[in-house]
Amino acid sequence: MIVVGFDPGIRSVGWSVIDCDLRGGARLEAMGAWKLSILGPSVGQRLERLHDETTQLIQRWNPRFVGLERAVNFKNVDSAFKLSEARAVIRLACYQNLADMDERLLEFSPTAVKKHASGSGRSDKAEMLRTLKLRFSNLEAWIAAADGELPHDALDALGIAWTSWVRVRQKIRLGPSMRHPGGRV
Repeated sequence: MIVVGFDPGIRSVGWSVIDCDLRGGARLEAMGAWKLSILGPSVGQRLERLHDETTQLIQRWNPRFVGLERAVNFKNVDSAFKLSEARAVIRLACYQNLADMDERLLEFSPTAVKKHASGSGRSDKAEMLRTLKLRFSNLEAWIAAADGELPHDALDALGIAWTSWVRVRQKIRLGPSMRHPGGRV
């Protein structure tokens, strides 16, 4: 079962693709970050590129579930609006290319991602990386291929994909009692 995770942003968007089975196994299939800031200051151009990249990724992998990090509270209203626009573009591309997205889209706070991916909602990037290396035996190969360092957005997206899989697996095991109002897991 393919699960895609997105760490949205207006400068850079992390993404990951994992293949999971019901026995609990998961394999990292692909990951990276789209550097939207290289397109210059035009938010419109960045969002258009984000839509194109998301559409291509969704069409290539046809995920069963998509995980997306929720927007958090910001002191800078302008940044919050731009992040919300990026999240909306990712959602739009998913809804345009996948059926039943209301059942397939899972959203998580950064704290929930840290908790499910590393065991603590307060873990730092280094702890997340250590734990993700334990969960994905081929992560080291991806890091080596990226000259020893993957963008933090890509690693965050991997944590989001993993969190999505953990929640889906819980839902499958527990059945309908695990459902929240609105069909969300």
